[in-house]
Amino acid sequence: MEALLFTAGGGPYLAPLSDLDEVLMPARLRPLAQAPVFLAGVLDLRGATLPVLDLAERLGRAGPAPAASQGPAGRRWQRGNRILCFSAAGVSLGAIVESVTGIRTLSADARREPVLTAAGAPAFLGDLWPVDGRLTQELRLSCLLEPAELALLQGTAVDRLA
Repeated sequence: MEALLFTAGGGPYLAPLSDLDEVLMPARLRPLAQAPVFLAGVLDLRGATLPVLDLAERLGRAGPAPAASQGPAGRRWQRGNRILCFSAAGVSLGAIVESVTGIRTLSADARREPVLTAAGAPAFLGDLWPVDGRLTQELRLSCLLEPAELALLQGTAVDRLA
């Protein structure tokens, strides 16, 4: 499997390249009034509105409280920040990461079962992979949002997303 390595919320993660549409440089996000905490804002991407998720918040590793509206959830953009673009149930989304650290080809033999497997564990947490001497969690980007959250972003009925 070819995977993109990145950091979010201070931790190392990876996502299969096949799950990504593109990786963007930081862009000014438009915050939305009454937006859920996981939504950092939206951006105009070639004439389409792209909802951008605060991945650190979704991972439960959110940074300090927002101070200004200059970057994700009000935090200032850092030099290495990127926006990973992907699709979930036909909805185009972005997710802010702190940095992209590389691309690796991973052997299926190296894959390890996730630790959190009980009912109620987030569906977006995938397998563990040894990368550069440390275990790195795979994220299933298409599973970052629950169907009701996707419906909230698109104003559609939840049953249409199934």
